[in-house]
Amino acid sequence: MPEEGINREEILMKKLVSVIAGGVLGLAAGAAAIGKMNKKVIKEKENTKKRYKKYYDIMNYWMEANYRGRSISECLKEKEYTNIVIYGMGELGNRLYEQLQKTDVKVMYAIDKNPVSSYSELNVVGAAMETTGVDAVIVTPVYDFDKIKEDLEGIFDCKIISLEEIVYEM
Repeated sequence: MPEEGINREEILMKKLVSVIAGGVLGLAAGAAAIGKMNKKVIKEKENTKKRYKKYYDIMNYWMEANYRGRSISECLKEKEYTNIVIYGMGELGNRLYEQLQKTDVKVMYAIDKNPVSSYSELNVVGAAMETTGVDAVIVTPVYDFDKIKEDLEGIFDCKIISLEEIVYEM
């Protein structure tokens, strides 16, 4: 009889150790997964922060250039860009369009993933389409410029330029 009691205790102890070990392993795996997710979220937030900092710097320099008497339309005309397409109608794209509305630089149309415009006179399309007579496509999502330029080079036979480049030349 005493042997049965010892076996039962050993069996219960092994089960308890097994349950505890499984729980510890489960917690460790869960913590690792949460850590990995947190790293991804932190990286995304850092990228967003860098993106908005870049946009802030561009807008700040743009405003300073305006105070110095330089305009974006003058800069474009100096480069002989009088018929343009705006790629990206976020805040920077909207400001660019507003600055060009009453100038000699004509915005042929705009391209945006969300082809809705608050400007009734501006045709905003969801995908790039070649238009004859376009001197330049100005890309306003400057953070993704290289990828966008690569995508547009097969469609347009004109200069594809970042708004950042234009602004910093003002």
